[in-house]
Amino acid sequence: MNGRQASKRDMGIPTVAARRKAALKRPNPMKSLPKGKIGIVLLGVRLAVIQTPGLAVDRWLSNVGVCFFLLLSTCRATPSASTKLIERLLDGYNSQASPYVGRIKNKKNSNSQTVSLRLARAVITSVDERDMSVRILVTVNYKWVDPRLAWDPAKEDDISQISLKSDAIWLPDIYPCETIKINPVFKDLPATGVLIRYDGSVRMDTQQVIQYICQMDFDAFPFDKQSCSICFAHDGPDGVAFDVIPDPIELKSISEWDVASNLTSGEERTEQDGMHSHRVLFHFSLTRRSFFWIFLIIIPTFLFCLVALVGVFFYEGHDAVQTAASIGLTTMTSLMLVVIILSDALDKSNNLPELGWLVFVEIVVVCISVIIVLLLDAARSLALRFENEAKGSCPSLLRFLTAKRLYRTMRFTLFMLSITALVLNIFLT
Repeated sequence: MNGRQASKRDMGIPTVAARRKAALKRPNPMKSLPKGKIGIVLLGVRLAVIQTPGLAVDRWLSNVGVCFFLLLSTCRATPSASTKLIERLLDGYNSQASPYVGRIKNKKNSNSQTVSLRLARAVITSVDERDMSVRILVTVNYKWVDPRLAWDPAKEDDISQISLKSDAIWLPDIYPCETIKINPVFKDLPATGVLIRYDGSVRMDTQQVIQYICQMDFDAFPFDKQSCSICFAHDGPDGVAFDVIPDPIELKSISEWDVASNLTSGEERTEQDGMHSHRVLFHFSLTRRSFFWIFLIIIPTFLFCLVALVGVFFYEGHDAVQTAASIGLTTMTSLMLVVIILSDALDKSNNLPELGWLVFVEIVVVCISVIIVLLLDAARSLALRFENEAKGSCPSLLRFLTAKRLYRTMRFTLFMLSITALVLNIFLT
């Protein structure tokens, strides 16, 4: 035995005693743990330290392997009665085919062929005069009957109604007509939900922001009144009736317009080659709130022209001609800004609105007043020169211009005529 160990030492192979001695010198991985704690080592790696007061541990076991095997079981829930009902109703259901095509009109199924529309809410958010359009927030309730979605509640666990997404079933071809743009209120939400009852009746509520076309007349601007319509149309095969549920609502406005009349409904029907077109119109009238235009356009322009006329007719300095011309040009430039505002706010048409006529008349009155003052000043200068050259002998007409008091009276009379023209312009407008 000793010879064998000696031979192993000679060959460089460590003996058992040497291996034991080396193992004792090997650092313990749990040596860093203080006394009073128990360390748990998994495969030589310390995972946790549990505080155990009063317990002294001098030696730790290392290289203890622990394997945990978890058995995962999946449990499949039993489908509910409503889920089974929906699967049965949609099994073989074609959402592209109308349930009314090919059906014969009779008293028995005449109700099932009606698509009803109810305007639940309408709010005017803005009116665009340039595009001649009205932007309205509309909430509409649709009701129709799809016989393919009917069931017997007694056989379906007393379920009387279910809810589905609108893209899963057939929808009637009802759309807002005479529109420029249609936007859903909630763009990021999925399809609209529908409520289905056991008799096959379907209800769907939609909320959209619709920009309708509205033919406007601005001749009386800013005291104009516009008549517009909320339009819905249904185009489809013969056998489908389009009905409107009479439920009057109050049209609201949050723009610069007031609602002058409540909604009144009307219908238009056309039919050709088995296809019919049915339009439903909800008419309403709008009256512009003219407070802004009166106090920020009409009254300020009148006061501006009044001040300009005072400067034109009552300034008597040596540079009266230059002053009158300067006042006239400044006034016309300021009034042209109002014209630019009107051109940006309204659509270009053949007729000039009342506010446009008001500004135009004010420009004409100021221009005529400036021209008259310039002519009078030139005539008076000629009369004074002629009187000086003629040494007192002057015609009666020229003497009227040379008399300072009479000249001032004439200028004041012309000033009052100009003011009267401005006042009449406002009231006639």
